[in-house]
Parts: sequence; C-alpha cells; structure tokens
Amino acid sequence: MRIAFIASNRSSANGGSEELWAKAAIYALNQRHEVICSVYNWETKHYLHEELKSKGAKILYRPRRSVDQGVLKRAFLKFRDITRSKLIGPHHEFRKLLKLKPDLICLSQGSSYDHAYHRDYEYLFEKYDRDYYILMHSYQSNIILRQERKLRSQKILTKAKTVFYVAEKQLEAIEQQLNIKLDNSKLVFNPLNINSFKCLPFLKSECLKMVMIGNLTIRWKGHDLLLDALNSVFWKSDNWQLDIYGNGEDEELIKNTIKTYSLENKIRLRGLDRNIERIFLGAHILLMPSRIEAAPLTVQEAMLCGRPVLTTDVGDMRSYYKDGVSGFLAESTSVNSIRSALNKMWKNKGRLEGMGQIAFEQAKAKFPEQPEKDFLKEMINAE
Repeated sequence: MRIAFIASNRSSANGGSEELWAKAAIYALNQRHEVICSVYNWETKHYLHEELKSKGAKILYRPRRSVDQGVLKRAFLKFRDITRSKLIGPHHEFRKLLKLKPDLICLSQGSSYDHAYHRDYEYLFEKYDRDYYILMHSYQSNIILRQERKLRSQKILTKAKTVFYVAEKQLEAIEQQLNIKLDNSKLVFNPLNINSFKCLPFLKSECLKMVMIGNLTIRWKGHDLLLDALNSVFWKSDNWQLDIYGNGEDEELIKNTIKTYSLENKIRLRGLDRNIERIFLGAHILLMPSRIEAAPLTVQEAMLCGRPVLTTDVGDMRSYYKDGVSGFLAESTSVNSIRSALNKMWKNKGRLEGMGQIAFEQAKAKFPEQPEKDFLKEMINAE
C-alpha cells in the first residue's frame, strides 16, 4: 500500500506532534509499505524525518513560512505562494504528492485547526478521491473561529474517514466550537521517548531536583509563570535545583528572566536532550506549567519513569494522575495556582518517591507501549 503522511507543524522543528505519524510511517516501511512524507523544509531537520529518509521514505519538502522568520523572507514566500496558486492552482503545495497517487492520506496537525486556517488542505482533499484521515494534537479551549473557517473545518472533518484525537478534553472542545458531533472520531496515544516501561531508581539527594522539559516557547509552555512563582523569598532560600531542557525561540528571554530574578544559582538551561531516562535518573519530579496542552509526552514519560508530576489543569491531566496521590495539580494557568501547587509539593517532598511509584502503576495501566502500530492498523484495516 502507498501511504502518504502530511505534517502541518511549522512552529517547532522538534515538535512532539511529529512522533506518532513519523513512527507509524517507520513501522509502515518495516511492513513493506511504500511511504510518502510531505513536511516543511526546516533548516534543522527533525531526527525522525532523517530516519524516514534513510529507511527509504520519499520526502517531499514544502517551503515554510512562520513568525520566527524575518519579515522580508515571509513576504517573499507569501508572494511566491500567491503566484504559484495563480499559475498552477491553489493545491500547488501538494501537486507532487497527488501525482504519486497514494492509497490513503493522513494529515497530522500540530494544532486542531491547521486544515481550517490554510486553504491548501481543503483544495487537496477536493482533488483527492480516496479516504483521508486527520490527526489532531494541541488545541485551545477558548478559540473562536470565523464563520468561513468554521464551515471549512466542519466539511473537512466530517468527510474524513477517521478523525484521530489525543485527549478527551480536546474532542469535547472541538465539537463544541464547531457545533457538530464527530461520530468518526477515535482516541489515539503518542509513542514515548523511553526504551521501556520501567520504574527507575529514585534519586537520593537532600537537594530537591526538579526538571521541566519542552520547547522554549513561553506562550505555550508557561516558563514565565513558573519563574514568577519561584521568584519569592521562600523559594529563593530553600535547597532545590531546577533544570530546564529544550530549545526554542524564547531561550534568551528565559535566560534574562532568570538573571533578573537572581535565580542563576537555582535554575539551569540544559539544552535539548532526547535521553529521557537519563534526565529522570537525576530528578525527583517533573514540572509542567503549560498554558496549552492536550496529551503532553513529558508527563507520560515522567510517570512511566516513576516520577510524580506537577502540572497545570490543561488537557486530560485530571485523568492522568490523582492530585496529592501521584502528582500535584495547579487549578489554573496562573502564577498563584502554580505557586500554591509548588508549596504543597514542598511540604510533601518526603513522599515523592512513593508518589512516583503510584504514578508509574497508573501510567502503565493507561498508556500502550507501541501506539504507532495501533494507529497505522486503524488506517490500513479500514481500507
């Protein structure tokens, strides 16, 4: 079977939304299927895109236009897109893909409404006369779509063979925002960046070691909220360390904020590290102060390494762990709520090892070990 995957993610070269579709594509290649991947042409290629290329997948690169690029470059790319649309047609980005005549297409979206904001996807599915599938990752609970985009989304999602989502709260929000019932929807899980489901030995240290893992993008990940919460007399005086892992557009801003708050001896930026087990061997707890998440990989990975978590009440966090039992829940995405959760965690720091063991058992019962196989089979078996 000839399977095409389209990735809409253009906000982060290391986005977690790439994991499921790309690992499903690798599994498809191992099963002797033909795989075509249409991705944005990042300056730094995602490691999974490179692995797919090395295993024989056909990679079709699309020019990327995003807010992290210069104004002149974005203006040039926009002009080029408009010109190509007039000369070739509005589906010009996917002309090469359509010529290859895939048996099915899966559009993997970093957010929920990429198909509504970018009309190329609408034109693609109008030209394509076979089954297509939509995979949705992040979402926003308070978004209001313009009527044109709302109608476009309704049409594309209801015509899809299956709409895959990663969090129950996500589906609930999308159905409410679009005023529709997606009877063709199905919950899927993301593959995790750990070698096995194994409760790691707990770190023996008097100093509380906390970690935060994710793209350095403040508007989504909430680094500013966490730093504000830690900027207090109480937290500045106690024995703790926070390591922040990841890279991204706001690295300098985060560095400057740490310096402004005089927290350089407490907080370190450690860069990108894909060795999740190594990170958690040196940590007692994961912090995730995000403003927006659906089903964050790092929370699942922390729990499956035997570490409790402290998160904001976003996505399906309430169904992942129990507040005060296997983690700590900040009631809202505010500095006060995060500080309150931090203070509660500090008072219970002697229980963190036991909480981590409970977190491991809860996660092991909830998350499958190879979800990319189930995801691919859902599409292939439906054909």
